[in-house]
Parts: sequence; structure tokens; C-alpha cells
Amino acid sequence: MFVSRRAGRIIDAQGNSSIIRYIPLLLLSSVILFALFEGVSYLAIMFIYMLMSISFTILTSSISNEMSRILLPSQIGSGLGLFQLLQFFSGAFGVAITASALVWQKNLPLSNAFSNIYWGMAIVVILAIGCSVVYLRSALRRPQAS
Repeated sequence: MFVSRRAGRIIDAQGNSSIIRYIPLLLLSSVILFALFEGVSYLAIMFIYMLMSISFTILTSSISNEMSRILLPSQIGSGLGLFQLLQFFSGAFGVAITASALVWQKNLPLSNAFSNIYWGMAIVVILAIGCSVVYLRSALRRPQAS
């Protein structure tokens, strides 16, 4: 609740591009911290999860705001609904892939198996950062062309 209000103020004050530019790096650092420290203690997991949850919440809010900014008014409802549907499917797909990856690594200690999964997630976050860089560069070119 506190993070959502503060994130909304930051988005309103600075725009979506600063959030889309920097918060994925926070998400990447939390995934890497999970990969490194997931077997250390439950306190480490708790604090890293809080960092990941906050960064994901801020990023999702900013992306929703960006979508409502670039979509036509007649498309906002269906566009945000599709975004929510894709989040639902990606959550289910992510759980299925994680379970499959744990089965594939059944001979490894559980801490190593989960660490490998978080390294895989780090690759996904790096790909997402690349997509956000491409999007921000194209958004910068768009106003100059018109």
C-alpha cells in the first residue's frame, strides 16, 4: 500500500520512462541475489523477496500506465485486459517451467536446483531489459518523426 502510492507519485512526477529504464535493473539484482543467497537463511530470502516484489509492483504499475498512455481511448480496456490475461498465463507458464526444471535437476541438491532456476530467471530479466531499451529508444525517436 505504501509502495503503490509512492510509486504512483514517482510515475506522475517523472513519467514512465525513468521507471521502465531503472526498475528492471533492481529486478535483475534481486534475481541475482536470490541465485546467490537462496540457501543462506530465511531472512535473506525474505528481504530479497521484498525487493523483488516491490520492483515488480512498481514496474507493472508503470507498464500499465504507459499502455494507457499510448493506446487509443477505445482500446484501453481491451489492451489492459489483454495485459492482465498475459500476466495470468505467464504466471502459470512460469510455475510449470519451474516445476519441470526441478524435475530435470532431481539429482542435484535442492538449493543448487533453485539457484539454477534463478540464474535462468536472470537471463529472462536481461532479455526484458533489452526489450525495454529497444522500446525506450523507439519512443524517443517517435516524437521527432512527427
